[in-house]
Amino acid sequence: MANQTVPQSAAAGPLDVGASPIGDIRDIRGPLHIPDPLAWLPYSAVGLVLLLASIWFWKWFRRQRNQREKLPFELALEQLERAKAFMKPETALRFSVMVSDAVRKYIDNRFKIEVTRHTTEEFMRRVAAEPSGEIKVYGDLLNGFLGHCDLAKFARYALSVKQMEEMLQSALHFVDATRPRPEDQKAGRKVEEGEPAVDKGMARKGPPLMTMWWGKGLGFISKKTAVPAGPEQHTAVAAGGR
Repeated sequence: MANQTVPQSAAAGPLDVGASPIGDIRDIRGPLHIPDPLAWLPYSAVGLVLLLASIWFWKWFRRQRNQREKLPFELALEQLERAKAFMKPETALRFSVMVSDAVRKYIDNRFKIEVTRHTTEEFMRRVAAEPSGEIKVYGDLLNGFLGHCDLAKFARYALSVKQMEEMLQSALHFVDATRPRPEDQKAGRKVEEGEPAVDKGMARKGPPLMTMWWGKGLGFISKKTAVPAGPEQHTAVAAGGR
Protein backbone atom coordinates (compact mmCIF):
# COMPACT_ATOMS: atom_id res chain seq x y z
CA MET A 1 0.00 0.00 0.00
CA ALA A 2 1.51 3.26 -0.99
CA ASN A 3 2.18 5.79 1.70
CA GLN A 4 0.03 8.84 1.44
CA THR A 5 1.44 12.16 2.39
CA VAL A 6 -0.56 14.95 4.01
CA PRO A 7 -0.07 18.33 2.66
CA GLN A 8 2.12 20.42 4.91
CA SER A 9 -0.44 23.22 5.09
CA ALA A 10 -3.10 20.85 6.44
CA ALA A 11 -0.85 19.12 8.97
CA ALA A 12 0.56 22.30 10.37
CA GLY A 13 -2.78 24.15 10.71
CA PRO A 14 -4.74 24.21 14.06
CA LEU A 15 -7.85 22.00 14.54
CA ASP A 16 -11.12 24.01 14.63
CA VAL A 17 -13.12 22.32 17.44
CA GLY A 18 -15.84 24.99 17.57
CA ALA A 19 -16.97 24.12 14.14
CA SER A 20 -17.80 20.55 15.25
CA PRO A 21 -21.61 19.65 15.35
CA ILE A 22 -21.14 18.19 18.88
CA GLY A 23 -21.54 21.69 20.36
CA ASP A 24 -25.19 21.81 19.24
CA ILE A 25 -26.27 18.73 21.32
CA ARG A 26 -28.30 19.64 24.50
CA ASP A 27 -28.37 17.75 27.78
CA ILE A 28 -31.04 15.12 28.51
CA ARG A 29 -34.21 16.53 30.12
CA GLY A 30 -35.61 15.18 33.40
CA PRO A 31 -38.60 12.81 33.61
CA LEU A 32 -41.91 14.32 32.52
CA HIS A 33 -44.45 14.47 35.44
CA ILE A 34 -47.92 13.17 34.52
CA PRO A 35 -50.59 14.37 37.09
CA ASP A 36 -52.79 11.76 38.76
CA PRO A 37 -56.34 12.13 37.39
CA LEU A 38 -57.80 11.18 40.83
CA ALA A 39 -55.84 13.74 42.83
CA TRP A 40 -58.61 16.38 42.54
CA LEU A 41 -61.32 14.13 44.01
CA PRO A 42 -60.72 15.02 47.72
CA TYR A 43 -60.93 18.74 46.95
CA SER A 44 -64.09 18.24 44.92
CA ALA A 45 -65.66 16.19 47.71
CA VAL A 46 -64.91 18.90 50.27
CA GLY A 47 -66.36 21.55 47.99
CA LEU A 48 -69.52 19.51 47.42
CA VAL A 49 -70.01 18.98 51.16
CA LEU A 50 -69.63 22.70 51.82
CA LEU A 51 -72.12 23.51 49.07
CA LEU A 52 -74.72 21.07 50.41
CA ALA A 53 -74.19 22.33 53.95
CA SER A 54 -74.70 25.91 52.79
CA ILE A 55 -77.96 24.99 51.02
CA TRP A 56 -79.25 23.12 54.08
CA PHE A 57 -78.37 25.96 56.43
CA TRP A 58 -80.07 28.49 54.15
CA LYS A 59 -83.29 26.45 54.04
CA TRP A 60 -83.18 25.86 57.79
CA PHE A 61 -82.70 29.57 58.47
CA ARG A 62 -85.64 30.50 56.24
CA ARG A 63 -87.85 27.88 57.90
CA GLN A 64 -86.92 29.10 61.38
CA ARG A 65 -87.51 32.70 60.38
CA ASN A 66 -90.93 31.98 58.91
CA GLN A 67 -92.01 29.56 61.62
CA ARG A 68 -93.55 31.40 64.54
CA GLU A 69 -94.09 30.03 67.98
CA LYS A 70 -97.57 28.64 68.54
CA LEU A 71 -99.86 30.64 70.77
CA PRO A 72 -101.24 29.15 74.01
CA PHE A 73 -104.77 28.80 72.65
CA GLU A 74 -103.46 26.97 69.56
CA LEU A 75 -101.60 24.45 71.74
CA ALA A 76 -104.70 23.97 73.90
CA LEU A 77 -106.96 23.38 70.90
CA GLU A 78 -104.51 20.82 69.50
CA GLN A 79 -104.43 18.91 72.78
CA LEU A 80 -108.21 19.01 73.08
CA GLU A 81 -108.47 17.71 69.53
CA ARG A 82 -106.23 14.77 70.43
CA ALA A 83 -108.40 14.06 73.45
CA LYS A 84 -111.36 13.28 71.17
CA ALA A 85 -109.77 9.92 70.34
CA PHE A 86 -110.27 8.83 73.98
CA MET A 87 -113.92 9.87 74.25
CA LYS A 88 -114.98 6.32 75.17
CA PRO A 89 -116.20 4.81 78.44
CA GLU A 90 -113.13 2.55 78.69
CA THR A 91 -110.74 5.50 78.23
CA ALA A 92 -112.71 8.09 80.20
CA LEU A 93 -109.93 8.50 82.76
CA ARG A 94 -107.31 9.33 80.15
CA PHE A 95 -109.75 11.65 78.41
CA SER A 96 -110.43 13.63 81.58
CA VAL A 97 -106.70 13.88 82.31
CA MET A 98 -105.95 15.23 78.82
CA VAL A 99 -108.78 17.78 78.93
CA SER A 100 -107.83 18.95 82.41
CA ASP A 101 -104.15 19.26 81.48
CA ALA A 102 -105.02 21.20 78.32
CA VAL A 103 -107.07 23.76 80.26
CA ARG A 104 -104.50 24.03 83.05
CA LYS A 105 -101.59 24.55 80.67
CA TYR A 106 -103.60 27.10 78.71
CA ILE A 107 -104.33 29.09 81.87
CA ASP A 108 -100.67 28.84 82.85
CA ASN A 109 -99.42 30.15 79.49
CA ARG A 110 -102.25 32.58 78.74
CA PHE A 111 -102.67 34.26 82.13
CA LYS A 112 -99.23 33.45 83.60
CA ILE A 113 -100.83 31.68 86.54
CA GLU A 114 -99.10 28.45 87.55
CA VAL A 115 -101.80 25.80 87.64
CA THR A 116 -100.22 22.53 86.58
CA ARG A 117 -98.56 21.87 89.95
CA HIS A 118 -101.42 23.03 92.16
CA THR A 119 -104.63 21.44 93.29
CA THR A 120 -107.95 22.92 92.27
CA GLU A 121 -108.36 24.58 95.66
CA GLU A 122 -104.89 26.13 95.50
CA PHE A 123 -105.51 27.31 91.97
CA MET A 124 -108.79 29.01 92.90
CA ARG A 125 -107.01 30.88 95.68
CA ARG A 126 -104.53 32.11 93.10
CA VAL A 127 -107.34 33.22 90.82
CA ALA A 128 -109.00 35.14 93.64
CA ALA A 129 -105.73 36.94 94.33
CA GLU A 130 -105.11 37.88 90.70
CA PRO A 131 -105.43 41.60 89.88
CA SER A 132 -106.62 40.84 86.33
CA GLY A 133 -110.38 40.63 86.08
CA GLU A 134 -110.54 38.51 82.92
CA ILE A 135 -109.80 35.21 84.63
CA LYS A 136 -111.96 36.11 87.65
CA VAL A 137 -115.05 36.22 85.46
CA TYR A 138 -114.66 32.49 84.88
CA GLY A 139 -113.73 31.66 88.47
CA ASP A 140 -116.94 29.80 89.37
CA LEU A 141 -116.96 27.99 86.05
CA LEU A 142 -113.35 26.86 86.40
CA ASN A 143 -113.93 25.76 89.97
CA GLY A 144 -116.77 23.47 88.93
CA PHE A 145 -115.05 22.33 85.73
CA LEU A 146 -111.75 21.40 87.39
CA GLY A 147 -113.58 19.89 90.33
CA HIS A 148 -115.44 17.55 87.99
CA CYS A 149 -112.14 16.66 86.31
CA ASP A 150 -110.71 15.78 89.71
CA LEU A 151 -113.67 13.51 90.39
CA ALA A 152 -113.05 11.63 87.17
CA LYS A 153 -109.32 11.34 87.85
CA PHE A 154 -109.15 10.64 91.55
CA ALA A 155 -112.61 9.38 92.57
CA ARG A 156 -112.83 7.19 89.44
CA TYR A 157 -116.25 8.63 88.61
CA ALA A 158 -117.51 6.90 85.46
CA LEU A 159 -118.24 9.43 82.73
CA SER A 160 -120.70 8.74 79.95
CA VAL A 161 -120.00 9.70 76.35
CA LYS A 162 -122.49 12.56 76.61
CA GLN A 163 -120.80 13.89 79.74
CA MET A 164 -117.41 13.73 78.03
CA GLU A 165 -118.79 15.61 75.02
CA GLU A 166 -120.15 18.36 77.28
CA MET A 167 -116.86 18.45 79.15
CA LEU A 168 -114.94 18.88 75.90
CA GLN A 169 -117.30 21.57 74.62
CA SER A 170 -116.94 23.50 77.87
CA ALA A 171 -113.16 23.43 77.56
CA LEU A 172 -113.26 24.46 73.90
CA HIS A 173 -115.56 27.40 74.56
CA PHE A 174 -113.49 28.57 77.52
CA VAL A 175 -110.31 28.59 75.42
CA ASP A 176 -112.03 30.30 72.51
CA ALA A 177 -113.70 32.94 74.69
CA THR A 178 -110.48 33.94 76.46
CA ARG A 179 -107.96 33.82 73.63
CA PRO A 180 -106.49 37.13 72.41
CA ARG A 181 -108.23 38.69 69.44
CA PRO A 182 -106.37 40.09 66.38
CA GLU A 183 -108.12 43.43 66.68
CA ASP A 184 -106.92 43.79 70.26
CA GLN A 185 -103.33 42.96 69.30
CA LYS A 186 -103.23 45.30 66.31
CA ALA A 187 -104.62 48.22 68.26
CA GLY A 188 -102.24 47.48 71.11
CA ARG A 189 -105.12 47.45 73.54
CA LYS A 190 -105.54 45.33 76.61
CA VAL A 191 -108.84 43.83 77.52
CA GLU A 192 -110.57 45.99 80.07
CA GLU A 193 -110.65 44.61 83.57
CA GLY A 194 -113.64 42.38 84.09
CA GLU A 195 -114.44 42.11 80.38
CA PRO A 196 -113.21 38.90 78.68
CA ALA A 197 -112.25 38.99 75.03
CA VAL A 198 -114.95 37.27 73.00
CA ASP A 199 -115.84 36.91 69.37
CA LYS A 200 -117.66 39.65 67.54
CA GLY A 201 -121.37 39.25 68.05
CA MET A 202 -120.96 38.06 71.63
CA ALA A 203 -122.05 40.69 74.09
CA ARG A 204 -119.37 41.88 76.46
CA LYS A 205 -121.98 42.77 79.03
CA GLY A 206 -123.80 40.24 81.12
CA PRO A 207 -122.71 36.72 82.13
CA PRO A 208 -120.23 34.90 79.88
CA LEU A 209 -121.52 32.39 77.37
CA MET A 210 -120.11 29.37 79.19
CA THR A 211 -121.57 30.48 82.51
CA MET A 212 -125.02 30.76 80.96
CA TRP A 213 -124.71 27.33 79.36
CA TRP A 214 -123.48 25.81 82.58
CA GLY A 215 -126.35 27.37 84.50
CA LYS A 216 -128.84 25.93 82.02
CA GLY A 217 -127.71 22.40 82.72
CA LEU A 218 -124.67 22.00 80.48
CA GLY A 219 -122.61 20.91 83.46
CA PHE A 220 -121.90 17.25 82.83
CA ILE A 221 -122.23 16.34 86.52
CA SER A 222 -124.90 17.86 88.68
CA LYS A 223 -123.64 19.53 91.80
CA LYS A 224 -126.26 17.57 93.74
CA THR A 225 -125.02 14.24 92.44
CA ALA A 226 -123.38 12.05 95.05
CA VAL A 227 -120.47 9.88 93.97
CA PRO A 228 -120.52 6.50 95.73
CA ALA A 229 -117.60 5.99 98.07
CA GLY A 230 -115.09 3.19 97.74
CA PRO A 231 -115.41 -0.12 99.56
CA GLU A 232 -113.25 1.09 102.43
CA GLN A 233 -114.92 4.48 102.75
CA HIS A 234 -118.26 5.39 104.27
CA THR A 235 -118.63 8.95 102.99
CA ALA A 236 -119.93 10.31 99.72
CA VAL A 237 -118.09 12.95 97.73
CA ALA A 238 -120.33 15.68 96.40
CA ALA A 239 -119.57 16.33 92.75
CA GLY A 240 -118.36 19.86 92.21
CA GLY A 241 -118.20 20.46 95.93
CA ARG A 242 -115.88 23.14 97.18
